[in-house]
This record gives sequence, C-alpha cells and structure tokens, in this order.
Amino acid sequence: MMNLLVDTPPSSIAAGSGGRGRPYHHARRKLVEITRTGTAPIAEDGVKRIGELYRIEAELRGLDADTRLAGRQARSAPLVADMRTWLTHHRARVAGKSPLGEALAYIVKYWDGLCVFLTDGRGRRSA
Repeated sequence: MMNLLVDTPPSSIAAGSGGRGRPYHHARRKLVEITRTGTAPIAEDGVKRIGELYRIEAELRGLDADTRLAGRQARSAPLVADMRTWLTHHRARVAGKSPLGEALAYIVKYWDGLCVFLTDGRGRRSA
C-alpha cells in the first residue's frame, strides 16, 4: 500500500536562486527515511510541513516572477517561520545523535539556503 506522505515524490523546485542552495528535498528525504523505520510523529510532521510548501509552489508554478515572489512571501513565509519555531522546539527535546536529531541538525545547518526561495521569485524552487 502506498503511503502518500512518504511515497509521493517532491516537486522539482529547488531552493535558492537558479536552483542553487540547499533544496528542501534533501531535508525531506532525511525525515522520510526516519518515517520508514517505524512510528515517528515528529518526522512525519516535518514531512507534512514541507509538503505544504510543495503544494503552494505547485499553485504558483507558471506565474511571473513578481507574482510568484509575492505568493511565496504571503503564503510560504509564515509556514517557514512556524517551521523554524517547530525545529527549535524539537531540537531541544531530541537526542542530537539520534537519526531524528541528526536530520533536524541538517535542516538547521542549511536553514539559510532553505529560505532563499522566499526572497527570489525566479524559476522553480524546492520549497
């Protein structure tokens, strides 16, 4: 049976101008790997959060750069800010050497690159 949360491939949009930067699909993949090993509500929540960003990007696809940027700032930026709070909260509660702790540390390490798409409306992004 297909698990849509885990098995649905991410969109092909990459964070960062012109596809540069750390795409969300790397962060998502690390969380998905954890969900495949058993019950992992924090990782599942992270995958859902990234999935919502993909959904917004899919709706913005095909729009001009200014409209896409405005959509990202209005719709994605609040979700990204909330994800930062979520990330800070869970990193403080999860063992750093655990697979989940390492996945969260990866996301923190590349956070700035993950946020570049919020300042650039050009091209497709891996929100």
